[in-house]
Amino acid sequence: MEERNVTLNGPFRVLLVALLLVGTRSVFAQGPAFDDPQWIAEKGMDERFSLNLGGFFQKFGTSLDIGPSTGGEGTNIDLERDLGLGNQTSFRADGLWRFGRHGRLDFGYAGWTRKNTHTLERTIDVGDHEYGIGASIDFRQHTDVWNIAYGYSFVNTPRVEFGLRLGLSATYNKLSLDGSATVLGPGGGGTATRALEEKKFWAPLPTIGGYVQATIIPRLFVTGDVRWLPKITVSNYSVEYVDARGGLEYYFTKNVGLGINYDYVKLDFSRNITRQYALHYRYDGPFGYLALAF
Repeated sequence: MEERNVTLNGPFRVLLVALLLVGTRSVFAQGPAFDDPQWIAEKGMDERFSLNLGGFFQKFGTSLDIGPSTGGEGTNIDLERDLGLGNQTSFRADGLWRFGRHGRLDFGYAGWTRKNTHTLERTIDVGDHEYGIGASIDFRQHTDVWNIAYGYSFVNTPRVEFGLRLGLSATYNKLSLDGSATVLGPGGGGTATRALEEKKFWAPLPTIGGYVQATIIPRLFVTGDVRWLPKITVSNYSVEYVDARGGLEYYFTKNVGLGINYDYVKLDFSRNITRQYALHYRYDGPFGYLALAF
């Protein structure tokens, strides 16, 4: 079992320090200005803090490649086609805390576990093991995704809010594959055995993005949101990340409502040193949630 971390280089450290400084300045520069009668009349509410809690139905497209310890690539495995993993509903939470009319702290979490026992229809090489046709494979993938960002609303009125954000997204993945396999030797042959391959890694990613919210009628809003990291290579790791969503929210009172979003997420992660491995996943689907605001 192996655990590695992505180490951020100089420019990204500067980026995160700048985020901290800008956020600290906003906390001290902006005083509270909430419960404004005009905002409540036009928007239907004037919140400082909001929290969304709900379930996300995800349709996945995932591939995995774990190379041998001697170097090189393994088999590119389609987790849905080759290992029979399906779609599922998982938990997700998002929220924000406003420093004032312009500065805000956005945060969120999503997590899921996918597992299946499947009989292989083709031979695959994973790490130092070869799993042959007909082998029964137990596979498990656990993922946690955390997001935190400082956002600045250049436009913020009761009718519309638009801003940009700078933040950090941290993804944790733990993968395990267990089944009857052949231990690969230098010449390609080996001994049949029960083999367990495990891999876990963190991917802390600086992100940029933006958000928009428009009031249709008081307490009914259309929303849009994106977080993005263009493809970069840091310390022999290659990463690309996109999280985009849009939807509607309706508040029955100024404190409680319901919302629905459609979300699309893409993560491509690969390590390009001695023992190569790569994980590529994309998922999309609807997210229904309880919306709380205070």
